[in-house]
Amino acid sequence: MDALTENPAGDRARARLKRLPGWVLLLLVAVLAGVLLGQWVEGSLAALAGALAIALLFGLLAIRRERAPSATHVRALSTLVAAWTDADFATSIRVPADPDLADLTRALNALGEQLRQERQRLVQRELLLDTVVQNTPTALLLSDPKDRVVYANLAARELFGLSGKAEGRALEELLERLPEELGETLRGG
Repeated sequence: MDALTENPAGDRARARLKRLPGWVLLLLVAVLAGVLLGQWVEGSLAALAGALAIALLFGLLAIRRERAPSATHVRALSTLVAAWTDADFATSIRVPADPDLADLTRALNALGEQLRQERQRLVQRELLLDTVVQNTPTALLLSDPKDRVVYANLAARELFGLSGKAEGRALEELLERLPEELGETLRGG
C-alpha cells in the first residue's frame, strides 16, 4: 500500500472533521437564534445573554450526543475485561466508528483471541497428559500436605482395590488396604 491510502493519523483527522460540521452547525444555529432573539428583545446585553444561553444549551446537547457512543463502548470494554477476569476469553466486542477507540478495541480483541488460543492449547495438552498418566501401568498417587489423596490414576486405584475415586480419601486409609509389607514400605517413604 502506498502512503496515500494508508495513513492512520489522516484517518483520525478526517473522522474528527466529519464530527466538526455537526458542532459548527449547532453553534451557528445557536448564534443565529441569539441574533434573532436580540432583534426582538431590546438591548444588546439581553441578545448576548440569550445567544449564550442558547449556544450553551445546544453545546451541552451536542456534547451529550457526541459522548454517548463512547461511553457505551467504554462500558463494553469494561465488560470485556471483567469476562477475562473470569477466564472467559470467548468474548469480543465490535469495533466502533471512533478511530481512537477502534485501535484499542482491535488490540483487545486480538489479545482475547490469543488468550483463547493459548487456553485451547493448554486444555489439549492437559487432556493428552491425563490420558497418558491414566493409562500407564505404574501406579501414581499424589497427596497434599495433610495426607489426603488429590490424584490417583487407574493403576493406583487397582492397586488399592478401589472401584470409585481415590481423591479426597486419607492416605493412611488406602495404605491399610495393602499387604502389610507394601504398606510399611510406602509409609517409610
